[in-house]
Amino acid sequence: MRSLLPRTLLGRTVLVLIVTVAITQVATQLVFRQFVIEQYSQSVLRLGTNNIVGVASGLRALQPDKRAAFADALGPMLGIRLVPMSADAGPPAGSTSELPERLQRLEERLRERLGADTHLLLQTDIEPPHVWFRLPVPGGDWWAEVQRNPFDRAFPLSAALLLGLSIGLAVAVAWITVRRINQPLREVQDNILALSVGADLPHVATTSGPAEIDDLALAVARTAQALRQNDHERAVLLAGISHDLRTPLSRIRLSLELMPENNNDEQQAMVQDLEEIDRIIDQFLDFARNPEVVAAVPGDLSVVADECGHRAAQHIEGLSLDLEPDLPILLRRPTLDRLISNLLENARRHGRAPITLHTRREGQFGVLRVLDRGAGIPPEHVPRLLQPFTRLDVSRTGPGGAGLGLAIVDRIARAHGARLELLPRPGGGLEARVAIPLDRSATAPGRSPSA
Repeated sequence: MRSLLPRTLLGRTVLVLIVTVAITQVATQLVFRQFVIEQYSQSVLRLGTNNIVGVASGLRALQPDKRAAFADALGPMLGIRLVPMSADAGPPAGSTSELPERLQRLEERLRERLGADTHLLLQTDIEPPHVWFRLPVPGGDWWAEVQRNPFDRAFPLSAALLLGLSIGLAVAVAWITVRRINQPLREVQDNILALSVGADLPHVATTSGPAEIDDLALAVARTAQALRQNDHERAVLLAGISHDLRTPLSRIRLSLELMPENNNDEQQAMVQDLEEIDRIIDQFLDFARNPEVVAAVPGDLSVVADECGHRAAQHIEGLSLDLEPDLPILLRRPTLDRLISNLLENARRHGRAPITLHTRREGQFGVLRVLDRGAGIPPEHVPRLLQPFTRLDVSRTGPGGAGLGLAIVDRIARAHGARLELLPRPGGGLEARVAIPLDRSATAPGRSPSA
C-alpha cells in the first residue's frame, strides 16, 4: 500500500512543521479560551447581570414620574440605554430570541433574580449587534439596550485568517530553511550517484550546509579518491602482468613452431591454448584501459556496427546484420569497436545461432542489439555478471574465459552515456542491448550499412 507521506525529506520536514504549528496554535487557542476568555466572560456575565439587576431594582424603587430622569442619568454611566415599553423606541422587528450560549446563561440568571417575565432579544442588523433586555417593572416594563460584548461572539473571521496566516508564514520560513539545508544534501547525493557509475564528482567536497553534511561530503570525496587510486593501481597491475606474460608466451609459441611435427594434434591443441591465453591477456589490457581517455567524435553507429559485423562474420557462422542507417552519435573509436566485438564474441561462445546484429532509432537513442538463441541468462544473475572476473557457466555453456567481456562492454557503454542491458528473448535466447544518446548537433558521415 502506498504511503500518503511525502517521499522527499523536504516534504516530510514541511509536513512535520505544519502539523506542529497547527497543534501549537490549536492548543494555544484552547488554553487561552479556557483560562482567559472563559474567565473574562464569567466576570463580564456577573458584571452585566449585576448592572441590569441594579438598573431594574432602581426603576422598581422609584415613582413612575421619576424613572425617566433616573434612566437619563444612570444609563450613560453604565453604557445602557433605557427605553419605556410605551415609547416608540424598542427592539426592531427583525430581532431574534435565538440566543447564543452565553446570552442564554445571562437570561437565565436575570430570570432567577428579576422574574420569569425577563427575556432577551438580539438585534443583528447593526454592527456590533445589540442586546435588548425586557425588564419587568410595576407600572410599565422597560427595555434596556446594550452592545453585545465581543467575548460573547463566535470565533471571529479575522482571528481565523490571522491563525491561517501565521501557519502559512511558518511553513514558508520552514520550506525556505529546509530547502537551503537540503541543497547541500542533494549535492552529496549527486556525488554518490556519480561515484556509483565511476564518473567524476560534479560538486566540490565542502558545502555551505551544516557541519554533518560537510563531513559526509568530505567522506564521499575521500572515498572517490580512494576508488580512483584503486582503479589506477589495478589497471597498472593488470597491464604489467599482461605485458610480462607476453614475452614467455612468445617464446613458447616459437618453440612449438620449431618442434618436429611428430604429434601434430597435440601441438595444435597447445597452440589453441596459447591463443586462448593471448586472448585473455588482450581482455586484461582492454579492462585496464580507461575508455573515457579516448576522445568522443561524431560518427554513425550503424556504420561502425556494419564494419564490425563484416569482420566478425568471417569466424561467426550464421551471423546476420539488420542495421538502420543514419544513427549519428558521439563515439569513442576504437572502444565502440571493442564493445560490439565483445558482444558478438559472447554470443558466439555462449549462445547459439542464429545471431543477429541489430541497430534501430528509438526516440532520442540509437539502440544496438546482439541477439542469439542460446540458453540465456536468468535476470537475477545479470548484475553479478557485469562485475569483472565473473562467469555463469551453469546457464551459458561453452569455453572458459577471464570473465571480463561483459564488464568491458559495460564500462565502454557508460563512457558513451549508455548502459548494457541483458534481457531474455521470447522463445529463448539473450538480447544484449545498448542505447546510446543520438547526437542532434550533426549528421554522422559514413557509408550506408549493408544488410
